[in-house]
Amino acid sequence: MSVILGYKAEDKLYLAADNRTSTIDDVPIRDDVNKIVVVNNNVAVAFAGYGGTQTVFEGMIKNISKDFKVEDVLFLLKILYCICKIPWYKKYTKNIMDLGSRFIVAGKNKKDECCMYTVSYINGKFEKPSLTDRFLFPP
Repeated sequence: MSVILGYKAEDKLYLAADNRTSTIDDVPIRDDVNKIVVVNNNVAVAFAGYGGTQTVFEGMIKNISKDFKVEDVLFLLKILYCICKIPWYKKYTKNIMDLGSRFIVAGKNKKDECCMYTVSYINGKFEKPSLTDRFLFPP
């Protein structure tokens, strides 16, 4: 089970995550996985839950704009789950849809202010993002 946390200090944003990946049955596989994805100089995302979600997200951001901000990344996460519902693609993304994932998105918003949002995909629903100054998703 993953642990991710975010903290907004006066002049910085901090993200942290464990490095363990495991099978769906919670059997450890590796202890060297980076669960924080730096999108660009403006935003980063911490991932907890099914690792395939992070893999698909990383594929989606390969050629994105360097101007992406927190709002853009939150929208991209929502699009990820919409894409997974497409019938011909669904067989490849079944675990993404069946297993929960949680995210902390931190960085600059469109007003160039530092902010942090938490969002989850739990029980088949993409929850509304919540603005926060600190958060911990425990295992």
